[in-house]
Amino acid sequence: MVRPNPTRVLVWMCVLIAVNQLGFGSVVPVLALYARSFGVTQSAIGLAIAVYGLARFLVAMPVGRLTDVVGRRTALALGGLVTAAGNVLCAVAPSFAVFVAARFVAGVGAALVLVAGQIVLADITTPARRGRVMAVYQGVFLFAVGIGPLPGGVLAERFGLAAPFLVYAVAGTLAAVVAWFQIPETRATGMS
Repeated sequence: MVRPNPTRVLVWMCVLIAVNQLGFGSVVPVLALYARSFGVTQSAIGLAIAVYGLARFLVAMPVGRLTDVVGRRTALALGGLVTAAGNVLCAVAPSFAVFVAARFVAGVGAALVLVAGQIVLADITTPARRGRVMAVYQGVFLFAVGIGPLPGGVLAERFGLAAPFLVYAVAGTLAAVVAWFQIPETRATGMS
């Protein structure tokens, strides 16, 4: 296997995570309002928000193993597609129960993207450069999450509360495309 160019991989991983996290940030300002539109209690709204993080927590370790089995690129692309599916389901959810289930699905997708992304970066860097590379990646991640609520709020104002979920679905799809076509497989073969 030809060793991938670490700088090129880092740039594309930053594009991937920026697109994905911009989508995540866009739903932040509408999450509680959208959940409230189902006529549920404040506690139920909290559940709709928390279930996403719960999904990420529950599947993070299995995702690490999955990347060893199917490869990093496949896990990244799958994560983008699962994120997209979860957010489309959020946007069209006919009931609060479906909305909560869709948020869980979106959280599973996020875990795939986030865990596989960190593993790709660990694969392509030496221990001496790993801290700098992770810092750049995390900086892009945080910037995208930080600015995402602004376009999310504008979208919700102009097109309704479901619009940011659809934008996040598009972002997840774009992340999957970037993963599949721009991120080389970094998993070493023959390792257990």
